[in-house]
Amino acid sequence: MICRRLALVGVLLLAPGTARAQATDPVDRADSIALAVAVFHVGIAHGQLTAHGAAPPEVFCLARLEPRANGGPYTEPDSTVVARVRENAPAVRAISACRLEQHTTARDNRSLVVERATGRRGIVVWIQPPARDSTGALTVRIGYFEHGLSGADWICAVRRTDREWIVNACRMIGIA
Repeated sequence: MICRRLALVGVLLLAPGTARAQATDPVDRADSIALAVAVFHVGIAHGQLTAHGAAPPEVFCLARLEPRANGGPYTEPDSTVVARVRENAPAVRAISACRLEQHTTARDNRSLVVERATGRRGIVVWIQPPARDSTGALTVRIGYFEHGLSGADWICAVRRTDREWIVNACRMIGIA
């Protein structure tokens, strides 16, 4: 009984410090924004090369996908991140500027991702928060969605240099 109480106290004492360490990895808001911008650029490139809808994507809707057992709903990325990615990719929009349509037929190969304002079709490019893998390396999961038979995700290793975040060693973990 005493061992259980000590274990519980240990968990309670360690939990706040653990949460702070995870929340500050990457270190600060500016660094976190720089990492997200670098990762979204890679996600857009991978999505363009892999998407196989009826037409090339005309718009890229950026989103965060919270890690859950079954995926989860897309959430809005930081507006600063969207603005910075858009500097090099003008067709970038936040996920709130897009809607996801329902499948009409199994043979319909059009993208289900539609920009609300223009009706242009594209893909959702999503990222998950960075995490440490079993070796301690920082990784980020990225992916895209176009329609039920066009989507993929990758795990990418990321590292910080003195000047920027480098995204490399992406490994595809799923494709439709």
